[in-house]
Amino acid sequence: MAIMPYTEDHALVQPWLRMPATAAEVYTRGEALTLASGAVTKQSGANKPQYLSMSETVDEDSQLHASYISDDAIFIGELSADDATLAVGSKLNLDDTGTKFVSDASGTVAVVEKVLGTKAGDKVLVRFIK
Repeated sequence: MAIMPYTEDHALVQPWLRMPATAAEVYTRGEALTLASGAVTKQSGANKPQYLSMSETVDEDSQLHASYISDDAIFIGELSADDATLAVGSKLNLDDTGTKFVSDASGTVAVVEKVLGTKAGDKVLVRFIK
């Protein structure tokens, strides 16, 4: 499992968008994306993504289905490594794949809303930092 929308603060659901894909890039559903040079590309590390990939397939018009990352949404994702100290309020960054979270005391990407486990592969509920 990668990063996926979990709930919104309001009753609205974020629409899926058709975003221009980067040539020859392989996408994963739930992968963090950012817009660069007019096309979406993988986002990892300490930079907040703008979109999540909702598909692994680029269509015939070189477009990828993606969802906007709203400040009003909580997302569910996996930890890429064990972290026994993880707690509500802990800060996280994205791992190198852009599909999981890593604990980082100076994290700038997401804040933990609920811990569902502390081992690699366990789930956390997060809100992306504004």
